[in-house]
Amino acid sequence: MALAAGDRLGPYEVISLVGAGGMGEVYRARDPRVNRDVAIKTSTSQFSERFGREARAVAALNHPNICTLYDVGPDYLVMEYVEGDDLKGPLPLDEALPVARQIADALDAAHAKGVIHRDLKPGNIKVTPDGTVKVLDFGLAKIADGPAEAGPYVHEGDRGVRLPPDLSQSPTMIAATQAGIILGTAAYMSPEQARGKTVDTRTDIWAFGVVLYELITGEPLFRGEDVSETLAAVIRKEPDWTRVPHEVRRLLKACLEKAPKNRLRDIGDVWRLLDPAPREARDDRAARRASALPWMIATAVALIAAGAVAFIHFRQTVPEPRAVRFQIPLPDKTSDARYPSISPDGRHLAFAAAGEDGRYRIWIRDLDALASRVLPGTEGAMGGSPFWSPDSHFIGFFAGLTLKTIDISGGRPVTMGNYGLPQGAWGPDGTILVGSTQGIKRITPGSGTPSLVTKLVRPKENGHSFPYFLPDGTHFIYTAFASGSPLSEGTVYVGSLRQDMKELLIQGTTLAEYVAPGAAGRPGHLIYNRSGTLTARPFDSDRLQLLGDAFPISQTNEGARVSSFSVSATGVVAYSTVADVNGLQLTWFDREGRPIRTLGEAGELTDLAVSRDGKRVAVAREDADIWLLDDAPGAAAVRSTTASGLETNPVWSPDGQQLAYSSNQGEGSYSGYVRPVNGSGQDQLVAKGGVRVRDWRGGYLIYDTTPSPGVHGIQMWYVPLAGDQRPVQLTRGAFDEVQGQLAPDPTGAEPRWIAFTSNASSDAEIYVEAFPAGTDRVRISTNGGHAARWRADGKELFYLSRDETMMAVDIDAGKSLVHGVPRELFKTRVRAGGRQPYNSKYSVSPDGKRFLIIARPSTDDVRPPGITVVLNWLAGVKK
Repeated sequence: MALAAGDRLGPYEVISLVGAGGMGEVYRARDPRVNRDVAIKTSTSQFSERFGREARAVAALNHPNICTLYDVGPDYLVMEYVEGDDLKGPLPLDEALPVARQIADALDAAHAKGVIHRDLKPGNIKVTPDGTVKVLDFGLAKIADGPAEAGPYVHEGDRGVRLPPDLSQSPTMIAATQAGIILGTAAYMSPEQARGKTVDTRTDIWAFGVVLYELITGEPLFRGEDVSETLAAVIRKEPDWTRVPHEVRRLLKACLEKAPKNRLRDIGDVWRLLDPAPREARDDRAARRASALPWMIATAVALIAAGAVAFIHFRQTVPEPRAVRFQIPLPDKTSDARYPSISPDGRHLAFAAAGEDGRYRIWIRDLDALASRVLPGTEGAMGGSPFWSPDSHFIGFFAGLTLKTIDISGGRPVTMGNYGLPQGAWGPDGTILVGSTQGIKRITPGSGTPSLVTKLVRPKENGHSFPYFLPDGTHFIYTAFASGSPLSEGTVYVGSLRQDMKELLIQGTTLAEYVAPGAAGRPGHLIYNRSGTLTARPFDSDRLQLLGDAFPISQTNEGARVSSFSVSATGVVAYSTVADVNGLQLTWFDREGRPIRTLGEAGELTDLAVSRDGKRVAVAREDADIWLLDDAPGAAAVRSTTASGLETNPVWSPDGQQLAYSSNQGEGSYSGYVRPVNGSGQDQLVAKGGVRVRDWRGGYLIYDTTPSPGVHGIQMWYVPLAGDQRPVQLTRGAFDEVQGQLAPDPTGAEPRWIAFTSNASSDAEIYVEAFPAGTDRVRISTNGGHAARWRADGKELFYLSRDETMMAVDIDAGKSLVHGVPRELFKTRVRAGGRQPYNSKYSVSPDGKRFLIIARPSTDDVRPPGITVVLNWLAGVKK
């Protein structure tokens, strides 16, 4: 029966309710006879005679690390009231060992009296403000060699489970399943206890090892979706010894032997097994990382969902789970955040954010922390989502098209190579998958040469992207993009590392990821982005089959859409939003950044070019074609390209009669083409092999090429459009050298200088060098830059800074090059992102007084809201 403040239980006066559980309640009370506070644990039924005998034997224990049992009533226990914090990790080894010593001392004292605790777990251990450890609930212990009694059911979800006699004697074993979390003692039982066999002091030694492992690593050693799975893990699973420091491995192994006969027999001998740390172990970053892990995010989910913390003796009943949403704000002095990526263990969120200098870096937000931290050495981290190693210790990311990896605990990035499209996935055996225009590529540990594991179905596809491993580590999902279709209409397939397979799953999306089942008997889900809405659909990862209808799970503000997202195996979902790109608008601005007028219709625009005379505009759209329109109010756009493929990077010929562009024309790789503007004649192929057309001046067409597998850096080439038209490579090196723009010569002479973007100094900067000799290189930008454009007379060079500010610098490009100091003109609203690096976001009028920009809506100028995180997302779905 529930008690209220002021009620009496025997001589004790109730002060307040402390906690409640399946077996009764816990109250703080006052014993007026000795003027002290006590904890009273009530029971829903009367204690047996045997229980009373054993409880009084436990009451004889007198040790500073044991919570004292004062009294036993017919249906209640009276114990020492302990103020302090529940035991929790992770703790550094030098802090964990003193705590463990006190726990061991308490067990040693109890074992000396013939008392076995049998329910040792962090929830039964308190640390007082002065650092004293108190082991609780010895009142539920067993006297060694006592007879067994059959006991009641324990609770598993909403059903009862009959336990073996010895198991049933642990009244605190009350399990509740929610998102893979077990509230109860199953995770701390010894194998013999889990099997219902007779137990002795060695079952406490086992539990001591489990508690110490969790204290060091910060996560339970054994867990499952329900009681039966947790007990199965106790019986069969072997600990991961790499997660704990070398000094305690021998100790823990002796405590955690599955067979009791092989286990340490006396808890007092445990410290003889503590090894000194060898030099290499002290320098082992993995050991330090294991001791520095935060609380497991699953616990955070349970605490938020339950709405209260479990109390000192009984766990609270867990209420109906519900979804929890919150936002990770942008770090201070950053202006944008994108590509969220949740670690497999659900504890960390990685994302790319732009700093005050406009440079994107990888940031980490531990989900139990109050602030994000930047990973040094990740400058220029764009082009795709960060992706995690299976152990959640490393991140892969792309700087341009260059794949790098970095340890989140520190260190410099390691360059893996330039493999294709900037998306990746990291498998359990160390295999990394990356997207490419040829198919998904596999990078095997120890080998720098990738191999294709998927094949394009030509001429319908132009690339495979966004690989994501399924739980078996062999199958993976990926997205194929069709020629002539926008990126939003990709198709998700299943592939395999072991066999050539391609099973269709979903059409009309950009990417998909998999979330494992939240509870036994439930399916997993595919999560994907459809038209800016995050969507889920049940999916059986064993049979590779969709099971039901799709339903939305994201919530965005009006006018916004989901741009990128990530899920973890623990069910945490994170996504970022952007303004709807259907609102991108060609807009003329003056040199002060004031809008002059718009041009054409708003839409999903990607690249543009203004003709040399400034009278016509070519613009590429996400619908895969290039359109032409006059630079006049109300001018209507006319489709220029109609080939079956993706067309982009329009460039005008010097006389305005022809248009060069890049297209895959139904092939996987882009090539460069030239076509008459009036539509007569055939398109002429002028360059093959990962071509992105950039400029056309004099008789030269400038373009970039994506490197071959294993080759670093995007390089610049040119092809003479007269004579033999043999392509010539302009740059050679390990860096991206792109966006070449030939300097105009007012006298009509052949170009002598070329401006371009290079990341040779670790970030994108603007350079000018002699053409075609490649000599006399001069750096123009001083704080990052890309997308150079010349004024028609060659006297001024424009470019975008890191934060997309329009910059201008005076140039004298005669026989020698003389330049001034770059100066800011205005902060632009250029279209962010795009399906390729270094896309053409703006163009300049011949006189340099106006700038035509693919502009975001003005409503997008506000500070982005950050990244939305959803815990227990499935509970928020309306049934």
